[in-house]
Amino acid sequence: MDNKTIKFNVWFCRERLGICESVSDAQNIIYSHPKYKKSLFTKRGKTSSNNPNQNEYFSIYDSEGYGWNIR
Repeated sequence: MDNKTIKFNVWFCRERLGICESVSDAQNIIYSHPKYKKSLFTKRGKTSSNNPNQNEYFSIYDSEGYGWNIR
């Protein structure tokens, strides 16, 4: 049996914000980021039409390469 633990990498643009043990911990890192405001980002972390900077994004990826919703 493989005891590999999945880790979650949190990103803001190209800056790594942290590595977490759970998706909820990763989401909390994003929620506490000074640039995060729910109305400016979609559930997948891309910019919404309300965001003045269309190049900003948040993302969560697990150690196997799968992406997760930020909300």
